[in-house]
Amino acid sequence: MLTWLKVRLARMQFNGQREALYTSMIRDLDDGGSLSVALDAARFGAWEKRAAERGELIALAHGGVRRRLESDGMPLADALQPLIPATEVLMIDGGVSSNRLSLALKNVLDAKRASDSMQDAMRTAMMQPFIGAVSIFGLSLMYGLIIWPGLIAAFPAKYWPGWALPLIQIQMWYAKFWFLTAIPVVLVALYWMTLDTWTGRARQMVDRVPPWSNIRDHNAAGLLTVLASLIQSGATVDGALERISSRATPYLRWHIDMMRRRLVSHGDDVIGALDTGLFSRSILDQISDAKRTRSFADALQHMGTASLDDVVLSVKRNAIVSSTILSLLVGAVFLYVTAVQLIAVDDASNRYVKEKRM
Repeated sequence: MLTWLKVRLARMQFNGQREALYTSMIRDLDDGGSLSVALDAARFGAWEKRAAERGELIALAHGGVRRRLESDGMPLADALQPLIPATEVLMIDGGVSSNRLSLALKNVLDAKRASDSMQDAMRTAMMQPFIGAVSIFGLSLMYGLIIWPGLIAAFPAKYWPGWALPLIQIQMWYAKFWFLTAIPVVLVALYWMTLDTWTGRARQMVDRVPPWSNIRDHNAAGLLTVLASLIQSGATVDGALERISSRATPYLRWHIDMMRRRLVSHGDDVIGALDTGLFSRSILDQISDAKRTRSFADALQHMGTASLDDVVLSVKRNAIVSSTILSLLVGAVFLYVTAVQLIAVDDASNRYVKEKRM
């Protein structure tokens, strides 16, 4: 158990520091360093020794890479595979194959920074409506357990305005069957568990609405960056898609396989071939604009490199729109809850007092 924990922590540390490692490798290559398994093994061996002398767990990760390079004779990308995302493995593999590792690593860094930026935007966008929804559930449970039973006993239903009673009844029902809170928890768990596996027409439909649309846009941007890197490394569009598909999640593979079939059947309509539901309309429009003065391969390469900031901005914009829509929905419910708590309670008490005086 302790060994497993150490390995997990070492992988986490490697994952957090890989940007600095990539930068160091780029510096070595740009200063005249050559590509070879022996040199890569020596590099990771030096990092392993330095980390071990400091008592850092990341030495285990460096040692694992070194052993896979030395003993198993693996290429760099395969040696790094247990420690880095599949997209980065593909980009590094393409760079090694074309003898353009420095350029590939620079693309990896750009892609990582873009991915981090998009994830931060999506996380921030979803946090406010999520907190609002949790607050509503918490308030509903408290009012259903503590507040409404006493008030309904004091002021019978006939004194309450009709628009307030549904909420009161729902919150009291929820307090009685509070264990049903497990249902949304299970739904959230299913959401995360099926993000990378759920495919088909139904997924295409839900991908149009948040929060699925945010994940879709993030996957689309990631695909463009890997495509651009592999095309820069000399791969054809179909060859690059095939290589990505071999390491992709079932969700992304489903879209890529459909794109490859459509690229054959749609002829010159390459934008139509890409329109599988993965790319948003704004990203497809940008690819179409880039294609006016470039070949299809060059347009994809341009979108994944020079126009990557535009793609990231589009994803961030969609995340903000999603957050606004969800926040408005949560806000509307919260206003209704607040109105019942303030206006309806006062109205019921006034009606009760007025009737008693009569």
